[in-house]
Amino acid sequence: MPKTLSLTSFTVTSLATLILSGCATTANINKNYDKKTVMTGLFSTAKEAREKAKVFEIGKTPCPNGLKDVGFNPDAPNVEKLPGAKGLKHFLGTDNPQVSLSGQEDIDRIYEKFKRFFTLIYPIKNPQTDKDALYFNKQKSRVTGPDGEYFIICRDNVVDYHDFNGKENKNEAGEYKQVGGNVLEYFLRMIGNPLGFLGL
Repeated sequence: MPKTLSLTSFTVTSLATLILSGCATTANINKNYDKKTVMTGLFSTAKEAREKAKVFEIGKTPCPNGLKDVGFNPDAPNVEKLPGAKGLKHFLGTDNPQVSLSGQEDIDRIYEKFKRFFTLIYPIKNPQTDKDALYFNKQKSRVTGPDGEYFIICRDNVVDYHDFNGKENKNEAGEYKQVGGNVLEYFLRMIGNPLGFLGL
């Protein structure tokens, strides 16, 4: 066997032993990290948003025009603006309310009521997924971090309601099962490119 191939095989085997035996736990070498962040830049946690929202006076604080002055800039990145019926889920609790309409008059009446509302959604989504990079039959994972939104409902141009919706700090374990896992595929790539795991 050529010395180069022997050295490669030895390197791959040694790395496999190191990763799968757990000897490299300090460096977390057998972990993949996946982070999906959607934020506004106004606050990073639900707690911080609630603290800022303490200045709201229900029925008095101008909305949406006055929100920028109290730290809830509606023009910040990723803020959703839902006029009228588009915010149904937040002010009625459902996207499809059961409403009996018998004619155009009823439609006009409901439409006029919905027009009074304006909903703003401020995402606070920063969950990180940690999962095993190498696994035989089970890939374990854990999702941590905030994953939700702070919403403000305006009615007749003033704040009518506000709250956080979602999970303030996820801590959810998961498990993906696949017979044989991804070890063989990983090491075949390693043999073809011994420095691939370093991104070279």
